[in-house]
Amino acid sequence: MTEPLPQQPVIQPDQGTSDGTRTMVTVLFLLFLNPIGVIVMWFWSRWQVWVKILISLISLIPLVFILIFLFGAASFLSLVGSQYGKQAAECQTRCKVSPNPSECTSKCVSQYVDQQLQISPPTSSSSLKASSVDSCDPKTASYLTPFAEVWPMNPPTIIITSTTSSSSNSTKNEVITKDDGSIVINLKSSGQASQASSTIIHIQQNNTNPPPSPQELAEFQNWAKEHDINLYAMNKSYDALKNGQFDPAKDSMPLENIRQVMNTYKGLQLLPESILEMMRGKAIYFSTASNDPNRAVYIHEIPEFFAKLGVKSEDIRGGIFLVDPVSVRVAIHEVGHIVGTNGIEGYAEKNPKYNNLLSSYEEIFQTKSLDRAPCGYVTSYATTNSHENFAEHFAYYVVEGGKFRERAKNDLLLGEKYDFLKNNIFEGQEY
Repeated sequence: MTEPLPQQPVIQPDQGTSDGTRTMVTVLFLLFLNPIGVIVMWFWSRWQVWVKILISLISLIPLVFILIFLFGAASFLSLVGSQYGKQAAECQTRCKVSPNPSECTSKCVSQYVDQQLQISPPTSSSSLKASSVDSCDPKTASYLTPFAEVWPMNPPTIIITSTTSSSSNSTKNEVITKDDGSIVINLKSSGQASQASSTIIHIQQNNTNPPPSPQELAEFQNWAKEHDINLYAMNKSYDALKNGQFDPAKDSMPLENIRQVMNTYKGLQLLPESILEMMRGKAIYFSTASNDPNRAVYIHEIPEFFAKLGVKSEDIRGGIFLVDPVSVRVAIHEVGHIVGTNGIEGYAEKNPKYNNLLSSYEEIFQTKSLDRAPCGYVTSYATTNSHENFAEHFAYYVVEGGKFRERAKNDLLLGEKYDFLKNNIFEGQEY
C-alpha cells in the first residue's frame, strides 16, 4: 500500500496593488490634485461605477464655478481695458498743451483709476481748504501771471526811432493804432532854436504763426458740430455783432483766416464733457477786428439784441466772442462765464445740476477782502467783480492747476475756491 502524496499549496495569481492602497491614493488625488484625481479614479480604482459617477459630478461643480469666474473676469478686464484705453486717449488729448504732457497724462489716468476703484486720493474732496494755513502775506504775495494776453503766442517787436526836424506843427504826443494791429507812439519834445525832436515807439504785432492746416480745421469743425457749437469768422467788432450788423451768410470769412483758432480748440478739449454741455446751442465768434477793445466777451444777450432789431436767424446764437490772436486761457475764461453766470446764477439759462450751488458760489466768489489781495486771488483781474472772479479761477484751475494748488496751501480763500471748482464743477478732475 502506497502512502498518499502530500497536498501541494495552491499558488494564487499576483493581484498587484491592493484595493486599500488604490483607494487611499485615489482619495489623495481627488483631494489635492483634482481633476487629475477623477481620471485616476476612473482608470485605476476598483470602485463601483455609480460611486465614480457621483464623485465626478461633485468634483465638476467647483470646476464649473472656476470657469464661470474666469470668463467673467476676462469680460470685465476687456471692458475695463477698453474704457481705460479710451480715458487714456482723452487724457493725452487734454494734456497736449501742458508744459509736461507725460506727467499730466499719468496723473489724469491715475485719477480716473482711483475714481473707478473708489480710492480716495491723498487729498480728500475738502481737505485742501482744511489743510490750508492762512499764512498769506499781502505785502509779499503776488499774482500768478498777468491776465492781459494781447500777443499770447509771440512777443511783440518794439522798434524805437528818433527824428529831429526844424519845425513842428504840433508838440502833442500821439498814439496811433494801425490797421495791422500795431501801435505807434510818437513822443514829441521841443528843442532849442525851433528844433523839435520825436521819439517813435512802434509796437508791432508778431502774428507770424502759419495758419491752421485744412486737417486741423476739419477736426475742429467736426468736433464743434458734434457738440452743437457754431463757429464763425468775421472782421466785425463786438458792438457790430450785438447791434445786428453781422449777417452769417454775407459777413462770414473762412475760419483759416483766424491764425490762432486752434488755441480755442485746445482749450475746449481740456474741459470735461459735463462742462461742454453748457456750450451746446451756442456759437464762437472769431474776429480779426484788432482795434476792438472788447477782445474777449461772454455773450448771453445776442438773441435778445437781434430780436429787437427784427433779425430772425437760427444761426445767431449766444456764446463767446474772441478777437484773434486768442490764447487757450482766454477761451477757457469765457467758457467759465457761461458756467458761472448762466449755469449757476441762471442769468440766461440755469443748469439743474448746479441748483444747490448758488449760495456757496456767491459767498466764495464775491469780491471780498480786497485789502488783502493778492491773497485770495490768482490775478488782479479777478478782483474786478464776482463774475470775473469766478471765470479767472475757472481758467487758472485748468491751465495753472499746479500753481493754483500750491498757492492754496497757504491761502484759505484760494483753498475754498479750489475746492469749490474741483468738487462741484470739474467733478474731481484736477490738472
